[in-house]
Amino acid sequence: MDITNTKAELLVEIARLQQLIPPPIREASSEAYKNGREAQQFIAELTNSKLIVDNRVGYDMISPAGLKFEVKSSKLFNSGLNFTNRWTWQSPFGKSNQIRIYDVLFLLGQPDLRFRKWYLEPDSPYVIFEIPYKQIRSLAGISEKVIRLLSNPHGRYRSHAHSKLYNEFQTTRKAIKQKFSSQNKNKQKQQQLES
Repeated sequence: MDITNTKAELLVEIARLQQLIPPPIREASSEAYKNGREAQQFIAELTNSKLIVDNRVGYDMISPAGLKFEVKSSKLFNSGLNFTNRWTWQSPFGKSNQIRIYDVLFLLGQPDLRFRKWYLEPDSPYVIFEIPYKQIRSLAGISEKVIRLLSNPHGRYRSHAHSKLYNEFQTTRKAIKQKFSSQNKNKQKQQQLES
């Protein structure tokens, strides 16, 4: 029996088995990860959705009606434009090795206290945007890797994406609850009729 062949075969088998093991869930100690999970939990509660733990699935949660949601959150960053802050949401379509396909993207931004009264829901812990999947490309810019938005809804550096996000996609907790609870009820009625 040749020990070197056995050792080499064993190493090949170990490498093969390691590829079958799912990637580890990121450490909850990372602040960005923690903030992201809090944002996901926030939307899951509003939509009565089930959080998905496996990030290889391509979305963060699924509603009782079968809608798939992706949630991105952002703290405020200094934009460098005359005391204006911005939010930055990375990878709305996923990273190159993991494509994300879902029905709705929720962008959650930390409120800028200076402009809070101009947001649709001034007392919300987040400024919330609800964007249908088909609309994301028009907001993500040329690279499609990031969505940036100034925290001042009436700032003078407004872009097409800025106006579209604030005017068409900004929403409230109440609107989300109403919209998705009615969709969930319609799905339940449909299932009852089919059985």
